[in-house]
Amino acid sequence: MRITGYRPANAWLERQLDQRWTRWLTWCARGGVVAVLALWCYIAPHQAVIRLRYETAKLSAEVERLEREHRTLLLERERLTSVQVLVDQAAALGLVPLPLERVAVLTQEGLLIPAPGATAPQAATEGAK
Repeated sequence: MRITGYRPANAWLERQLDQRWTRWLTWCARGGVVAVLALWCYIAPHQAVIRLRYETAKLSAEVERLEREHRTLLLERERLTSVQVLVDQAAALGLVPLPLERVAVLTQEGLLIPAPGATAPQAATEGAK
């Protein structure tokens, strides 16, 4: 039989809280820390390797670009200094070839000597005496 509105007055009896949950929570926290450390020990070196690979790829692309530019500049230099281009430019400027008699070679001692196959110019013979 149940009487409505009746409640036992056992409010002074309070049950002790179960302390096992704090131990369980501590173990979970420690396990989480161990898992994070294990992942960090794996991921940190892997990230460094990936970062170095990207940097290597970027630097390789830069080296290839610079080599292409170097080849282009070498070709342009060869084109601009080719004999035919220089002859055409000299003719356009009104320059004429020198006769061999006017060509002389300056030695390390500071003397002018006639070029091979040419006769001695006046200034070279006077400087040699």
